[in-house]
Amino acid sequence: MNKSDAQDLLSNIESLKDFYEDVATGGSGDSYNYKELRGNVLIYINTNDELKSRSSKLINKQTKNAFWQFIKNEYRSYAERRQYIEKEFEPLIEYLESIIYCKQEFINKVDIPFESNGELTQDFIIKQSNEIRKRIEEGNYEGVITSSKSFIEAIFSYIDKQVNNPPKINPKDDLLKQYSQIKSCLNLDPSNKDLNDSLKQILQGLNSIVCGLSYLRNKMSDAHLPQYKPDKHHAVLAINCATTLAQFLFDTYDYQKKRQSF
Repeated sequence: MNKSDAQDLLSNIESLKDFYEDVATGGSGDSYNYKELRGNVLIYINTNDELKSRSSKLINKQTKNAFWQFIKNEYRSYAERRQYIEKEFEPLIEYLESIIYCKQEFINKVDIPFESNGELTQDFIIKQSNEIRKRIEEGNYEGVITSSKSFIEAIFSYIDKQVNNPPKINPKDDLLKQYSQIKSCLNLDPSNKDLNDSLKQILQGLNSIVCGLSYLRNKMSDAHLPQYKPDKHHAVLAINCATTLAQFLFDTYDYQKKRQSF
C-alpha cells in the first residue's frame, strides 16, 4: 500500500469510526453514508493481509441496526462504548499512519520468531525477507532499507548468542563492527590464509555488502533524516543483498554447528 492509498483509507476509517461513536452515544448517524464508507474500507481490507489482521470486527456489521444491537448490549455507558471503539480501531489507524508518516517503530521492527527449541530456521529467513519485500509494493522504500539492516542485525545477534558465551556483540556497535565478530566466530575472515583465493574474493564481497547496507541505512533510510531519496531499485538491492548475506551466514552457522566446530 502506498502513501496515497493509506491516506485515502485512513480518511474513510476515521469517518467510519466517527459514525460508530455517534450511533453508540445516542446519535442517529444519518450524516454518514455507512454503506458507502464500509464499502470503501472493505475494498482495501479484503485484499491486504496486513490490513485484515488489524481490522475491527465492527466493520463486519452490515447495517447501522446490527451495530446498535451489538454495542448497546455489550456496553452500558457512553464512556465504555467510546473506549471500546477507540481500542478497536487503534491497530489499523496506527498501521496506516506508519505508512503515511514512515514511523520508525513500525518499519524497523524485526522479530526472530524463536521456536520452542530456540533455533533460527530457514523459514524465518524466507518469511522475514518476504515481509520486508511487501513494503516495496507499498512504495515504502526507506522502510525497506531500514528493515534490511535490522534483518541482518537480528541474524548477527542470534549467531553471536549461540556461539559465544557471553555474547561479544554490543548492539550499539555499528554494522561493520558487529560483522567482524561474526566473521571471527564463523571463520569467514578474508585474510585467513587457509581459504582459497576464490572464496576470499566472495567474502570480500560480503564485506562490501555489509558496508553498503550500513551506508544506505545512514543516507537513505527513515532511521535518520534522509540525505538522498531512495527509489525502488535501491530498496530491491538492499533486501536482495540482506537476504543473500542472511542465507549464507545461516548456512555457514548450520554447517559448522553440525560439525561441532563451536
